[in-house]
Amino acid sequence: MWQHVGIYNVEPCRNAMHKHHLVPKIREVPMHPDFMYRSAKYVSQTYELFDSKLDVTSPVPLPMDFFAAHPLFSADEPSEAGRDIER
Repeated sequence: MWQHVGIYNVEPCRNAMHKHHLVPKIREVPMHPDFMYRSAKYVSQTYELFDSKLDVTSPVPLPMDFFAAHPLFSADEPSEAGRDIER
């Protein structure tokens, strides 16, 4: 939404001659697993609805299934990335 852009993606200009007008700024934000989970969940729901309405199937796993099976998010055993950090 444009209101969000006008609040979070601008900053005042540093030049006093410009009367501190707002200039665009893209901020770096850290990746959060919950954002990835929600994205995978909603894209999976969209694909499932699409498949059911068109009566088609795909052998490609849904994003939610991929997310849940990924070793980085598996609670059963430590991931390969975790093992590298412990060494």
